[in-house]
Amino acid sequence: GSMTLWALILTATYTANLASLLVDRRAAILEVETVAEAAVFGYPICTVAGTNADTYIEEAFPSARRRPAATIEDMYQGVNSGQCAFAADVVQSWLCNKNKREFNPNCDLD
Repeated sequence: GSMTLWALILTATYTANLASLLVDRRAAILEVETVAEAAVFGYPICTVAGTNADTYIEEAFPSARRRPAATIEDMYQGVNSGQCAFAADVVQSWLCNKNKREFNPNCDLD
């Protein structure tokens, strides 16, 4: 009777604790491939105000949550601070800046 109940509670508690250890607690990685997808899902996109990328996103995706920044440094700061999920940058610029501390201080942007 009571020993069976005690064993059941103990087993359930052990199982719940074990399951909590096995759960991956890392944040979900955003699976977005295009600006259109980012706009549809409502992710904020940092841009540099007045650039071709900024103008394109503004015109092609009026519902996009653009966050125009004054400088490229400010744009990446928006991503690093969590204000934006993405930065709209030119590939060559990203390749030049991705290893610089002022753009990617934790080396965790892809």
